[in-house]
Amino acid sequence: MGDVQGQAPDDRRPERHVRGAPEGRGPRGKLTALAGLLRDHYDAVEADFQRFYGVDLGGLWRGELSLRRVSALVTNLPPESATWAAENGEALGASRADVLLADIFQAVTGQPHPLRPQPKDRAAVERHESTAARLRAQRARVAAQRPKEAS
Repeated sequence: MGDVQGQAPDDRRPERHVRGAPEGRGPRGKLTALAGLLRDHYDAVEADFQRFYGVDLGGLWRGELSLRRVSALVTNLPPESATWAAENGEALGASRADVLLADIFQAVTGQPHPLRPQPKDRAAVERHESTAARLRAQRARVAAQRPKEAS
């Protein structure tokens, strides 16, 4: 029997590269991290599921929720959720609306909002400030090198 039409013989098929699991994920996998989160912050996750999704987390133990669905829901909780606050050790996370309102306050008053959350990672803030300063200096150099336009 000959080859099936539309199917190349094995020696002519393109080689497929199978992508492995991404590296650098740390020692915990997705399910292990989920188990740890539920162990440490079950009440916060339960409250968030009810608040944001209208889903009873108890359904996990009754077989009504799969681990995959719980993982997907936890992964997509908004920053103002109790789970984020509990996991990051903060009282409350800031929603996009909170951040935008703080930006409007700063644009109108010229001062940062007094309740705006400050970033914890000072090194990241310093890198950002350093990069911004280098960009300003580069713009100034480029502007100085441009030939003056004749008026």
